[in-house]
Amino acid sequence: MLIVRFTSLSTPGRLAVACAVALALIASVPAIGFAEQEQSQEHAEQLFAEGRQYFEDGDYESAIEQFQKAYDILGAPQLLYNIGEAHRRAENLVEAEHYFQKYLNEAEDPPNEEQVAERIIDLQQQLAAKKAVLNISSEPAGVTVTIDGEDKRCETPCTLELLPGDYTLSATKEGYTSASREIALEPNAEETASLYLQQKIAAGELFVRTDVDDATVQIGAETHSLPTTEPIQLDEGQHTLLITADGHHIEHDVDIDPDQPLQLFVPISQTGGGDFTTLQTAAIGLGATSLALGAAALFTGMQAQSTYDSLEAQQEAYGVVDADLVSTGKRQQSLSNGLWLGAAVGLAAGVGLFSWEFFRSDGPETLEPTEQPDGGQDVDVDML
Repeated sequence: MLIVRFTSLSTPGRLAVACAVALALIASVPAIGFAEQEQSQEHAEQLFAEGRQYFEDGDYESAIEQFQKAYDILGAPQLLYNIGEAHRRAENLVEAEHYFQKYLNEAEDPPNEEQVAERIIDLQQQLAAKKAVLNISSEPAGVTVTIDGEDKRCETPCTLELLPGDYTLSATKEGYTSASREIALEPNAEETASLYLQQKIAAGELFVRTDVDDATVQIGAETHSLPTTEPIQLDEGQHTLLITADGHHIEHDVDIDPDQPLQLFVPISQTGGGDFTTLQTAAIGLGATSLALGAAALFTGMQAQSTYDSLEAQQEAYGVVDADLVSTGKRQQSLSNGLWLGAAVGLAAGVGLFSWEFFRSDGPETLEPTEQPDGGQDVDVDML
């Protein structure tokens, strides 16, 4: 066994010896396929030599990269020491502590165990001196906050001591939407972070179908074509639906339960679609008759006016009038008045009958929605 003691060596000296040990370990790895293993060893030696040169030149980040590649090939624990030392020189204190600790965990009886342990303690002290204080509050309180998705967490309001750097705070609480924010911490700083979570509104699903084409359902400001191929997401509570199709306007209030999908089936074709009913047709006939009577009344009135004009001319010219012409004028005037009265009565009756039938049959219709406990089957329910 090759044992090397580092006690009397300086840091560069210890690194050089560690490098030599790593090279020795590279050479002593058992063959697992001679050609392949030889090629891997040569590649690892090249990476190691490049990393050492970068280290000596002060390019610690490049040295770390090459040492890491060599370690990935061979898994030699001594390379972890080299990586840790390069991180320490680059002032990556957290990474340096991590790799030194990993070196002690993986190396079997490392000859520099005491020195590495002291270095870890020194790094921890340096890190503690640089920690920042982060005060976290939230609305509402009692929110669980995690840092960068790791195990480090607290429940608001809380205070954490963290190393300088950029962090992502993630906040969660049952019944509320999650929230996150970025924060940058400077060494020895004290920062405050506030997180705001919105309460979740329970939503349910609504399906609406009908037996006619080109039907729509309006819910609030949103309009959906029927049948709905996807569930309409609605907040828990009562909503008013207005279904329009074939001249019908069907209105109904539904209660949305987030745990129970709701389905409505509207058989509009059974109501006769948009055709006029018998009473509405009769009303239209009365209206047409009243218009005809009005036209006849107007014509008869014009005849009566012509007759009266003739009588007035006779009176002025001869001082007397024709008795037959007077009778004709009276008959014409009476007929015109009767026709006007009939037109008025017919028009009033037609308008009244049409309006009564329209509001009776085409006004908002009553629906009885069916609930779907399993949310997956269609159930036809006659609701008209």
